[in-house]
Amino acid sequence: MEYLCRLYVETFGKSDYSSEIDVLVTKLFKLDPTNIWGFYAKGKYLYEMKKYRDSIKWLKEGLEYKYNIHAAEVFIQAKLKFGDCTGAIEAITEFEKKGKNLSADVQSRLKYYKVEAYLGEDLVLAEQSLKEVGFYF
Repeated sequence: MEYLCRLYVETFGKSDYSSEIDVLVTKLFKLDPTNIWGFYAKGKYLYEMKKYRDSIKWLKEGLEYKYNIHAAEVFIQAKLKFGDCTGAIEAITEFEKKGKNLSADVQSRLKYYKVEAYLGEDLVLAEQSLKEVGFYF
């Protein structure tokens, strides 16, 4: 069960068994109530169900215990969807500090998350971020 939760979290986008993940996490927590992959999987599942506040809660719980870049990316997305631009900026900054050897694809997505977050907070920083991704006015 832990392996399936980990696979689910580390798969970008939805997986084939997204609809069963809630049942799987419930069973995993019966065996091990503190399993980190259960927190991550539950948070991602809630994000996919558009329950952003609950998603943030579950992901934060897991990330405070052990940092995982896949869970952190969903955490950033949930913060943005929830409208917490300041929290998203903080999460992006932490991601950049803790993420080691990030792929070009992940780095690119982080830049766009940053633009989205700054658009809700600081237009000057949003403009600077847009220039970083190659958009010029």
